[in-house]
Amino acid sequence: MDWLDAQAALHPEKIALFDDEGNSLSYGGLVRLARRAAGTLRDLGLRRGDRVALLSYNRMETLAALFAARAHGWTLCPLNWRLTPSELSRIFEDFRPTVILHDAAHAAAAHSLCRGVPLSLSALAQGEAIAGGVPDPEATPLVLYTSGTTGRPKGALLSNRMIDANARQTVIGWGLRPDDTTVSGAPLFHTGGWNVLTLPLLSLGGMVHLHSKFDPSRVAALLRTGQVTVVFGVPTMFAALLEEDLQGACPRFLISGGAPCPAPLAQAYRKRGLIFKQGFGMTEVGPNCFYFPESQAGSKSSSVGLPMPGTEMKLVDKSGNNADSGELLIRGPHVFSGYLGGAGAEDWVSTGDLAERDADGYYYILGRLKEMFISGGENVYPAEVETSLLNHPEVSEAAVVGVPDTRWGEVGTAFLVARKRSISARALKEFLEGNLARYKIPKRFHWVESLPKNAMGKILKSTLRET
Repeated sequence: MDWLDAQAALHPEKIALFDDEGNSLSYGGLVRLARRAAGTLRDLGLRRGDRVALLSYNRMETLAALFAARAHGWTLCPLNWRLTPSELSRIFEDFRPTVILHDAAHAAAAHSLCRGVPLSLSALAQGEAIAGGVPDPEATPLVLYTSGTTGRPKGALLSNRMIDANARQTVIGWGLRPDDTTVSGAPLFHTGGWNVLTLPLLSLGGMVHLHSKFDPSRVAALLRTGQVTVVFGVPTMFAALLEEDLQGACPRFLISGGAPCPAPLAQAYRKRGLIFKQGFGMTEVGPNCFYFPESQAGSKSSSVGLPMPGTEMKLVDKSGNNADSGELLIRGPHVFSGYLGGAGAEDWVSTGDLAERDADGYYYILGRLKEMFISGGENVYPAEVETSLLNHPEVSEAAVVGVPDTRWGEVGTAFLVARKRSISARALKEFLEGNLARYKIPKRFHWVESLPKNAMGKILKSTLRET
């Protein structure tokens, strides 16, 4: 029996899912759909260890497919529907699915791919219901391909053990409750769509508004009417949501993740009296790695918090020695099993992020290790510079990258999106001089219409370096 079966036995009529078309599904209904999905896939000849690809917007059948995979030892891989046919083909060659599930919007794309039997998601409800066994903790029900901001995407192996440990730790660390409700518009080809709030809340008996895609007006309406109590989003989602009418909204908390959150954006929500937290995680770890006591919201607002229960963390310097500032390494039951076709995960997972820890044990993310550059012998962290730039009233978005320089080794180049009008490089430098040391101030400024981003709103700095 899976934990979903337990929730269905305890609360068979309680609503588990709403979609954005007005449909709802109870816990009992979700279990029945998962068992029918299992029957449908079994009739296609699936055996333990077989793989199922998915090309679809967020739908309730997708969750049913995951629970069927957990119960029968299959592996589900939701695909990024924003990818080109050639990019999808490369992932197909790597994942090698037996079946490809799809919605109506992606039927043609699914049928054009040469590998796997195409099957409409709506067909999952037509099979004979078959129950499964207890999920094997080390089996892999979910493969998620990393965003690939710096190269070819890799398939991260998410075990039942990892998914369940993240759910347990999130319930405890974030204080989730059975009466909590969230809205999920993050795509299910991303760990944020599954593991930040959706699966942790379902494991507890909570409720999820599953939207096919993120729609800020719909989310704002749910917030205004008190229909959601906890909300996850990436910074670009929260920036769009801030443009909506949030009068009367009073969720228990909002949490940002998936990309660094600009300090002015977090401050804008806090000025409205809302509890706004900054999370940290990655597909390979968690993704929920920290919890943040609300009592520290004022004094440590720039921190991501304390390590989740059951999570070990350490910071190491360039020589691999323990330090109070350095690369963040994480160990615990909520880490992945490795990459598809590659070696298993190391005991300590290297995040590639630079962080520091204060005397109270709170962690602060400084930026990506690969993004830090050295200018005149001094370390420069782009995230710090970007935060200062975003404090300027005319700067809407900012990204800083290090580029080669014959005199200083490397210098910063800033790419900026204006709110209303661009201003001169001289004016920007004068603004920054009161907040940053001179070696941190970018030497060049470029105003652009928009910054290149991936599906979850992460800025593609590799693209900016090539311009």
